Amino acid sequence: MGTNIATEILKTPDTSQHRLYQAVVIQAFEDCLYTLGGKNEAYNKKEAHEWFMGNNADFRLICDLANLDADHVHSRYKWCLNNKVIVFTEIQCYWIEYKNEYKKYRGVDTKEERRTITHARYMQARQCCPHRPPRDRQPAANRRRQQPRRLRDAANAR
Repeated sequence: MGTNIATEILKTPDTSQHRLYQAVVIQAFEDCLYTLGGKNEAYNKKEAHEWFMGNNADFRLICDLANLDADHVHSRYKWCLNNKVIVFTEIQCYWIEYKNEYKKYRGVDTKEERRTITHARYMQARQCCPHRPPRDRQPAANRRRQQPRRLRDAANAR
């Protein structure tokens, strides 16, 4: 997609308005190419991805103002997805999922509803990560408190 759109952009004699909106399309595409694990970058990537995939009136207007064919841009973006040019990394997926869960959490009114959201999320995380060791189920009163290291060493030295 990048080279085809770049070729299309270079071919057309543009006004400054066309160049401005072409920069918007190019920035959205570059946001989709980002593969590092930053939180804000993951959020920007998701928004840009939804913008390309939505193929809505806003997308078509920006492409029209950029003097680009919206159907061509949309189909090339889908081609990049299918050919793994654009991928979402695991950490990006976690950040996006976190944001969605946080919106749900903040959207409820009562503590009980928040508890059910956090409990459901905890149970889901436990199922997704079976390699995690089980939590220590002993009550705190029955756990033997470990002495600080210097006291243990002093006791063992005697």
